Amino acid sequence: PTMFFHVLNHPTSRNAEFPTLMRAGSGGAPLPLEIRKEWGERFQPEISEGYGLSEASVSLCGYALGLPIKAGSVGCPW
Repeated sequence: PTMFFHVLNHPTSRNAEFPTLMRAGSGGAPLPLEIRKEWGERFQPEISEGYGLSEASVSLCGYALGLPIKAGSVGCPW
């Protein structure tokens, strides 16, 4: 969530575009709804939340491309 916060609040992000960005993933802490909403209004793709443990590979739960994303959920177990 911290990275998305700083991108949204960086002075040059008002004119930023990410035309080749295919996925935006967040983990490590719950993603605040305000950040999700502002990101969605300004950029694509929508932020997907995930859950993982460093000792269990990186990602244990998440959303596959094309699945609808539910705010506050980490998706399906892999």
